[in-house]
Amino acid sequence: MQHPRTKTQILAIFIILFIQLLPIVIAHKSQDSQVPLPYKGGHHLHPSHHHGHHGQKPSHSSLSEENLDGSHELPSNSHHHDPSPLQGSHDSGGQDKGWSHLPLPMSEEDEFLIAHNKYRSKLGHPPLSWDVNLASFAQWWANKRSVDCEMLHSRMDYGENIFWGARDHWTPTEVVDLWAGEGNFYNPETNMCQPDQMCGHYTQIIWTTSSKIGCSRKKCQTGGVFVICSYDPPGNIRGSDPFSPQRHRTSDTGISPLPSIPPPPSPGEAPSQSKHARFTAV
Repeated sequence: MQHPRTKTQILAIFIILFIQLLPIVIAHKSQDSQVPLPYKGGHHLHPSHHHGHHGQKPSHSSLSEENLDGSHELPSNSHHHDPSPLQGSHDSGGQDKGWSHLPLPMSEEDEFLIAHNKYRSKLGHPPLSWDVNLASFAQWWANKRSVDCEMLHSRMDYGENIFWGARDHWTPTEVVDLWAGEGNFYNPETNMCQPDQMCGHYTQIIWTTSSKIGCSRKKCQTGGVFVICSYDPPGNIRGSDPFSPQRHRTSDTGISPLPSIPPPPSPGEAPSQSKHARFTAV
């Protein structure tokens, strides 16, 4: 028959258990002390930061605060972060929160300039600059021509390329590329166009001493689009060439890059590809 344990025996058992468990408790506390804190350098990371890598849009504060200490992949102005274009620009109250801004649409004058200077730069010719006076004149002439869009030149002292296309919309790049396509018909050795071809639009585009440009587009009341570009100083000077205008050049036949104006299509005639984008040059 067992005797009931005394209080002293029970206390001794508890002391033994406490001594055995003490190292385990100490080790557990030591591991807890090694858990990294959710911040560094005093800049708190928003908890939503952890969701940003799973396809969810991170909060504004997570983008800005995680980058202040420079310890993360995405700095506040990083060019490697490409948010969806649907996000657009972000109004951050005057502070940069790292949101990318969508580029503004290219202006019409910039597109005309880029399209022209692309061909000039290939030849090492200086770029054209936009001139508001030339642009105003081009707009005035385009307005006058918009009634019937007859292919008439202004006969002013500017260089001039004009265009009519049957579609309702032509971009500046499309028009300039069509003009510049005449370069296939220009022979720089003889300074002449190929027989029965035009090349004067191209030579005006690349004319090295032309430095300013102004252009305008106008929808025609009879259909299609009329485009005019004015150049100053003018190109296509007889006896000169687009590379060295100071050098006088004369061919045996007297043919220059200045083409004659082609006749308009007959009424009701379905325009071919060339007449669909017919154009003339000074």
